[in-house]
Amino acid sequence: MSTHTSPNVEDTCWSALTDTLRDLPLKFLLQVDPGFVSHIREKGKLEQIRRCLRKIYVEINKTDDSRDILSIAKGFASEIKDEYRSFQEEWKTVEVDLKKWMGKDFKHSLTTSVEARMNLTIPSQGFKLKTIPRLIVTQKNKDLFRNSVSMAMFIDYKQ
Repeated sequence: MSTHTSPNVEDTCWSALTDTLRDLPLKFLLQVDPGFVSHIREKGKLEQIRRCLRKIYVEINKTDDSRDILSIAKGFASEIKDEYRSFQEEWKTVEVDLKKWMGKDFKHSLTTSVEARMNLTIPSQGFKLKTIPRLIVTQKNKDLFRNSVSMAMFIDYKQ
């Protein structure tokens, strides 16, 4: 994760959060039956980390006072670290559930999950919903996009 490259001092204030998120490798399901994904959501699996990320998004979108940004970013960085510990433990149960769900097909599956790191840009003005269509349209130019759009998150992973 990185902060937006504009020179605003507010952008560097978000780095406590963006650096923390960049440093935490998250796991994502890959080519898994959508029924299983629905199943784990219904059971409330991984809900804490999703709730924490939603809370961060909402707070960033409504925060515009530069005096509050640094304390908010540090608070969320601490909170996401705590949630990450829970995420790691809960992911183990997701993997067990996935093996049960897939049964004998699990042995023949090449990859069911991937570890990735988030690469998030948080500009001083926060997230703006009007930029989401641009995010979809400019997939090929993501490096330029990260520097010019007020909200961008790409998940980089290695296979």
